[in-house]
Amino acid sequence: MSEELEFIIEEAEDSMKKAIGFLEVELGKIRAGKATPTMLDGIMVEYYGAPTPINQVANINIMDARTISIQPWRKRHFRQLKEQS
Repeated sequence: MSEELEFIIEEAEDSMKKAIGFLEVELGKIRAGKATPTMLDGIMVEYYGAPTPINQVANINIMDARTISIQPWRKRHFRQLKEQS
């Protein structure tokens, strides 16, 4: 029975670690008066017909505490990014 108990404890620890990791990622997206690039992590854009994270098709910079600059790598996709925002 102790093996079964150890297994349950290990499973609970793994589950808790995953939950804490998820919470850390989500809390990182919260805007606390300052813009961060992680705020855009969940934003997808269409790139060659496939949904792609915006950080894979553009440079994302923080200009000041309230301004995020998004510069697409290919100018022809700029129109699509603008239409989707």
